[in-house]
Amino acid sequence: MKYAQYIALCLLLLVAWRRSDRLTYNRHIKRLEYASVQRHGDIIFLGDSHISLGQWQSLLRRPDAGNEGYNGATSLSLIGPLQHVLAASPDTVYIMCGINNILQEYSRSYFLADISNMVTTLKGRGTTPIVHHILYVGRKYPNSRQVNATVIQWNKSLDSICKGEGVTVINLNSLLSPRGYLDHQYAQPDHIHLNTTAYRLWASML
Repeated sequence: MKYAQYIALCLLLLVAWRRSDRLTYNRHIKRLEYASVQRHGDIIFLGDSHISLGQWQSLLRRPDAGNEGYNGATSLSLIGPLQHVLAASPDTVYIMCGINNILQEYSRSYFLADISNMVTTLKGRGTTPIVHHILYVGRKYPNSRQVNATVIQWNKSLDSICKGEGVTVINLNSLLSPRGYLDHQYAQPDHIHLNTTAYRLWASML
């Protein structure tokens, strides 16, 4: 075999190997991405950054707890991840979202329609949905008074939707925001996200 042909063959083999290695890597990442939601009987947390930042397996001491939380998620953006959740056939799904809808000035009616759709879909598949109230922001968060006033109104509507569906609602604000604002002892410096202490209290309510 001529030297040039030998080099060309080596390059072809290298490209083929790298492509195969990349496909194997991608499949491995995909398995890791959905590993927590592939076993029947799991509980799954679905929602925004409040959900995504929770270390649910360690907090609840349940290795079957899946986390489908996404930073910046709105109710509408959870429709896609909901399909992954449904594929896992979990027993229970905890839902929290809405604060990003409010901050981005989305319609309350659309938010409620999205929640109703998620709840109805989960129930139709034999899964128990449990919905969380939208959390208050801290006093030092920009426009906190107006934001929290909106949160109050949306949570009232959320209560009505969930009551009509026979769905349990968890009100963390009574614990984390006793004065109508997220208490500083439970907040990160941005006055909106929760710290480790808050997550421990949250887990104790579940």
